[in-house]
Amino acid sequence: MRSYASTRRHLFRHAAGLCLPCATAGLATAQPATSPHGFAAYGAFRNLMQRRDFAPKVTLERLRADNVTEAVGALADLRGEVTIIDGRSVVSLGPCPECSTNADSACLAAVARVSRWTSEVVTQDIVGRDLRGYVAERATANGVDLGAPFPFRFRGSLLNVLMHVNGGPDPRFTGHGSLAPMAMSDLYREAVLEGDVVGFHASASMVGIISHAGDPLHCHWVSPSRDATAHLDDFGLRAGGTLSFPSQ
Repeated sequence: MRSYASTRRHLFRHAAGLCLPCATAGLATAQPATSPHGFAAYGAFRNLMQRRDFAPKVTLERLRADNVTEAVGALADLRGEVTIIDGRSVVSLGPCPECSTNADSACLAAVARVSRWTSEVVTQDIVGRDLRGYVAERATANGVDLGAPFPFRFRGSLLNVLMHVNGGPDPRFTGHGSLAPMAMSDLYREAVLEGDVVGFHASASMVGIISHAGDPLHCHWVSPSRDATAHLDDFGLRAGGTLSFPSQ
Protein backbone atom coordinates (compact mmCIF):
# COMPACT_ATOMS: atom_id res chain seq x y z
CA MET A 1 0.00 0.00 0.00
CA ARG A 2 1.56 3.26 -1.12
CA SER A 3 1.25 6.78 0.16
CA TYR A 4 0.16 9.08 -2.62
CA ALA A 5 2.53 11.84 -1.57
CA SER A 6 5.65 9.65 -1.81
CA THR A 7 5.03 8.29 -5.31
CA ARG A 8 2.98 10.91 -7.09
CA ARG A 9 5.52 12.04 -9.68
CA HIS A 10 6.16 8.47 -10.85
CA LEU A 11 2.61 7.26 -11.25
CA PHE A 12 0.40 10.10 -12.40
CA ARG A 13 0.27 12.04 -15.61
CA HIS A 14 -1.79 15.01 -16.67
CA ALA A 15 -3.99 14.54 -19.75
CA ALA A 16 -5.36 18.03 -20.24
CA GLY A 17 -3.90 19.42 -23.42
CA LEU A 18 -3.00 16.03 -24.91
CA CYS A 19 -3.52 15.92 -28.65
CA LEU A 20 -6.10 13.13 -28.58
CA PRO A 21 -6.46 11.52 -32.00
CA CYS A 22 -9.85 11.65 -33.65
CA ALA A 23 -11.51 8.24 -33.67
CA THR A 24 -14.57 6.76 -35.27
CA ALA A 25 -17.58 8.60 -33.90
CA GLY A 26 -20.25 6.73 -32.02
CA LEU A 27 -18.28 3.93 -30.35
CA ALA A 28 -21.32 3.41 -28.15
CA THR A 29 -24.77 4.75 -27.53
CA ALA A 30 -25.56 6.63 -24.35
CA GLN A 31 -28.54 7.94 -22.42
CA PRO A 32 -30.70 10.45 -24.35
CA ALA A 33 -29.49 14.03 -24.47
CA THR A 34 -32.67 15.05 -22.66
CA SER A 35 -31.52 13.32 -19.47
CA PRO A 36 -31.25 15.68 -16.47
CA HIS A 37 -27.96 17.60 -16.34
CA GLY A 38 -27.01 16.21 -19.75
CA PHE A 39 -26.26 12.85 -18.13
CA ALA A 40 -25.01 10.02 -20.34
CA ALA A 41 -23.46 6.62 -19.67
CA TYR A 42 -20.98 4.72 -21.83
CA GLY A 43 -20.22 1.10 -21.06
CA ALA A 44 -21.29 -0.67 -17.87
CA PHE A 45 -19.54 -1.78 -14.69
CA ARG A 46 -21.28 -5.13 -14.81
CA ASN A 47 -19.95 -5.79 -18.31
CA LEU A 48 -16.41 -5.18 -17.06
CA MET A 49 -16.93 -7.80 -14.38
CA GLN A 50 -19.10 -10.33 -16.18
CA ARG A 51 -17.85 -10.09 -19.77
CA ARG A 52 -14.36 -8.63 -19.33
CA ASP A 53 -15.44 -5.99 -21.82
CA PHE A 54 -12.66 -3.41 -21.62
CA ALA A 55 -13.04 -2.19 -25.21
CA PRO A 56 -13.38 1.53 -26.02
CA LYS A 57 -16.90 2.91 -25.67
CA VAL A 58 -16.31 6.63 -26.17
CA THR A 59 -13.38 8.85 -27.05
CA LEU A 60 -12.32 11.77 -24.90
CA GLU A 61 -12.42 13.82 -28.11
CA ARG A 62 -16.13 13.00 -28.36
CA LEU A 63 -16.76 14.07 -24.76
CA ARG A 64 -15.01 17.37 -25.39
CA ALA A 65 -17.09 17.92 -28.52
CA ASP A 66 -20.22 17.23 -26.47
CA ASN A 67 -19.19 19.93 -23.97
CA VAL A 68 -19.09 17.49 -21.07
CA THR A 69 -18.17 19.33 -17.86
CA GLU A 70 -17.99 16.43 -15.37
CA ALA A 71 -17.16 12.75 -15.85
CA VAL A 72 -15.69 9.73 -14.11
CA GLY A 73 -14.55 6.59 -15.84
CA ALA A 74 -11.93 4.02 -16.73
CA LEU A 75 -9.66 4.18 -19.75
CA ALA A 76 -10.01 1.50 -22.42
CA ASP A 77 -8.19 -1.73 -21.57
CA LEU A 78 -8.29 -0.57 -17.92
CA ARG A 79 -5.13 1.41 -18.63
CA GLY A 80 -5.94 4.06 -16.04
CA GLU A 81 -8.52 6.46 -14.65
CA VAL A 82 -10.12 9.46 -16.33
CA THR A 83 -11.96 12.37 -14.73
CA ILE A 84 -13.41 15.49 -16.26
CA ILE A 85 -13.81 18.47 -13.94
CA ASP A 86 -15.07 21.84 -15.17
CA GLY A 87 -14.54 20.58 -18.72
CA ARG A 88 -10.89 19.67 -18.10
CA SER A 89 -9.69 16.09 -18.64
CA VAL A 90 -7.36 14.59 -16.05
CA VAL A 91 -5.87 11.14 -16.66
CA SER A 92 -3.74 8.90 -14.44
CA LEU A 93 -2.07 5.77 -15.77
CA GLY A 94 -1.49 2.73 -13.58
CA PRO A 95 1.23 0.06 -13.23
CA CYS A 96 1.67 -1.44 -16.68
CA PRO A 97 5.06 -0.42 -18.19
CA GLU A 98 4.52 -2.58 -21.29
CA CYS A 99 1.04 -1.19 -21.99
CA SER A 100 0.30 1.54 -24.48
CA THR A 101 0.35 5.08 -23.10
CA ASN A 102 -2.58 6.06 -25.32
CA ALA A 103 -5.27 7.73 -23.25
CA ASP A 104 -7.79 8.68 -25.91
CA SER A 105 -10.82 6.54 -25.04
CA ALA A 106 -12.76 5.03 -22.14
CA CYS A 107 -14.36 1.65 -21.63
CA LEU A 108 -16.63 3.16 -18.97
CA ALA A 109 -17.79 6.71 -18.38
CA ALA A 110 -20.56 8.54 -16.57
CA VAL A 111 -20.78 12.10 -17.88
CA ALA A 112 -22.80 15.26 -17.36
CA ARG A 113 -23.05 18.89 -18.40
CA VAL A 114 -23.56 21.29 -15.51
CA SER A 115 -23.78 25.04 -16.00
CA ARG A 116 -24.61 26.07 -12.42
CA TRP A 117 -24.00 24.52 -9.01
CA THR A 118 -25.66 24.98 -5.64
CA SER A 119 -23.09 24.71 -2.84
CA GLU A 120 -23.18 24.30 0.92
CA VAL A 121 -20.63 23.83 3.67
CA VAL A 122 -20.33 20.38 5.29
CA THR A 123 -20.89 21.17 8.96
CA GLN A 124 -19.59 17.94 10.51
CA ASP A 125 -17.21 15.13 9.64
CA ILE A 126 -18.91 12.43 7.56
CA VAL A 127 -17.40 8.95 7.86
CA GLY A 128 -17.38 6.62 4.89
CA ARG A 129 -20.21 4.40 6.08
CA ASP A 130 -22.52 7.42 6.28
CA LEU A 131 -21.48 9.03 3.01
CA ARG A 132 -24.13 7.52 0.74
CA GLY A 133 -26.99 8.46 3.00
CA TYR A 134 -25.56 11.94 3.51
CA VAL A 135 -25.19 12.63 -0.21
CA ALA A 136 -28.75 11.43 -0.86
CA GLU A 137 -30.13 13.52 2.01
CA ARG A 138 -28.37 16.71 0.99
CA ALA A 139 -29.21 16.21 -2.68
CA THR A 140 -32.90 15.88 -1.82
CA ALA A 141 -32.69 18.99 0.37
CA ASN A 142 -31.27 20.85 -2.64
CA GLY A 143 -34.07 19.76 -4.94
CA VAL A 144 -32.25 16.97 -6.79
CA ASP A 145 -34.38 14.04 -7.96
CA LEU A 146 -32.92 10.74 -6.71
CA GLY A 147 -34.91 8.94 -9.41
CA ALA A 148 -32.36 10.05 -12.01
CA PRO A 149 -28.55 9.86 -12.00
CA PHE A 150 -26.81 13.08 -11.05
CA PRO A 151 -23.29 14.43 -10.56
CA PHE A 152 -22.03 16.10 -7.40
CA ARG A 153 -18.81 17.72 -6.27
CA PHE A 154 -16.87 18.16 -3.05
CA ARG A 155 -13.88 20.39 -2.39
CA GLY A 156 -11.88 20.19 0.81
CA SER A 157 -10.27 17.48 2.94
CA LEU A 158 -11.07 13.79 2.52
CA LEU A 159 -10.73 11.45 5.50
CA ASN A 160 -9.52 7.84 5.72
CA VAL A 161 -9.03 7.54 1.99
CA LEU A 162 -8.57 4.31 0.07
CA MET A 163 -8.20 4.80 -3.68
CA HIS A 164 -6.67 3.11 -6.70
CA VAL A 165 -5.46 3.63 -10.24
CA ASN A 166 -5.95 0.73 -12.64
CA GLY A 167 -3.04 -0.27 -14.84
CA GLY A 168 -4.40 -2.95 -17.13
CA PRO A 169 -6.35 -6.22 -16.85
CA ASP A 170 -5.06 -8.82 -14.42
CA PRO A 171 -4.47 -11.92 -16.58
CA ARG A 172 -5.61 -14.13 -13.69
CA PHE A 173 -9.09 -12.58 -13.70
CA THR A 174 -11.66 -14.95 -15.24
CA GLY A 175 -14.82 -12.91 -14.72
CA HIS A 176 -17.40 -12.39 -11.99
CA GLY A 177 -16.58 -14.53 -8.96
CA SER A 178 -12.90 -14.81 -9.80
CA LEU A 179 -10.54 -14.81 -6.82
CA ALA A 180 -8.15 -12.58 -8.77
CA PRO A 181 -8.82 -8.85 -9.08
CA MET A 182 -10.13 -7.49 -12.38
CA ALA A 183 -7.18 -5.16 -12.86
CA MET A 184 -3.61 -4.58 -11.80
CA SER A 185 -3.77 -1.48 -9.64
CA ASP A 186 -1.74 0.91 -7.56
CA LEU A 187 -3.46 1.33 -4.20
CA TYR A 188 -3.17 4.40 -1.98
CA ARG A 189 -4.26 5.01 1.58
CA GLU A 190 -4.24 8.44 3.23
CA ALA A 191 -5.55 9.60 6.62
CA VAL A 192 -6.23 13.08 5.20
CA LEU A 193 -6.10 14.13 1.55
CA GLU A 194 -6.84 17.50 0.00
CA GLY A 195 -8.52 17.91 -3.34
CA ASP A 196 -11.76 17.72 -5.27
CA VAL A 197 -14.22 14.88 -5.61
CA VAL A 198 -16.19 14.40 -8.80
CA GLY A 199 -18.96 11.94 -8.03
CA PHE A 200 -22.07 10.44 -9.59
CA HIS A 201 -25.07 9.14 -7.69
CA ALA A 202 -26.79 6.37 -9.65
CA SER A 203 -30.53 5.96 -9.78
CA ALA A 204 -31.77 2.46 -8.91
CA SER A 205 -31.79 1.45 -12.59
CA MET A 206 -28.21 2.66 -13.12
CA VAL A 207 -26.58 0.88 -10.16
CA GLY A 208 -24.27 -1.72 -11.68
CA ILE A 209 -23.96 0.36 -14.84
CA ILE A 210 -22.27 3.58 -13.74
CA SER A 211 -21.37 2.23 -10.29
CA HIS A 212 -20.46 -1.06 -8.67
CA ALA A 213 -23.31 -3.46 -7.95
CA GLY A 214 -25.04 -2.52 -4.70
CA ASP A 215 -23.37 0.91 -4.48
CA PRO A 216 -25.03 4.08 -5.82
CA LEU A 217 -21.82 6.14 -5.77
CA HIS A 218 -18.96 6.33 -8.27
CA CYS A 219 -16.40 8.91 -7.13
CA HIS A 220 -12.99 10.09 -8.28
CA TRP A 221 -10.44 12.24 -6.49
CA VAL A 222 -8.67 15.07 -8.35
CA SER A 223 -5.51 16.65 -6.98
CA PRO A 224 -5.56 20.37 -6.03
CA SER A 225 -3.33 21.11 -9.03
CA ARG A 226 -5.65 19.03 -11.25
CA ASP A 227 -2.82 16.93 -12.63
CA ALA A 228 -3.73 13.57 -11.03
CA THR A 229 -6.83 11.50 -10.39
CA ALA A 230 -7.82 8.18 -8.82
CA HIS A 231 -10.91 6.05 -8.21
CA LEU A 232 -12.12 6.41 -4.62
CA ASP A 233 -12.92 3.09 -2.96
CA ASP A 234 -13.62 4.49 0.51
CA PHE A 235 -13.47 7.96 2.05
CA GLY A 236 -15.16 10.43 4.33
CA LEU A 237 -15.60 14.21 4.31
CA ARG A 238 -14.03 16.64 6.76
CA ALA A 239 -16.20 19.43 8.11
CA GLY A 240 -15.60 22.77 6.42
CA GLY A 241 -15.46 21.46 2.86
CA THR A 242 -17.95 22.44 0.19
CA LEU A 243 -20.51 20.01 -1.25
CA SER A 244 -22.16 21.00 -4.53
CA PHE A 245 -25.14 19.78 -6.53
CA PRO A 246 -26.46 20.82 -9.95
CA SER A 247 -28.83 23.76 -9.78
CA GLN A 248 -32.33 23.03 -10.97
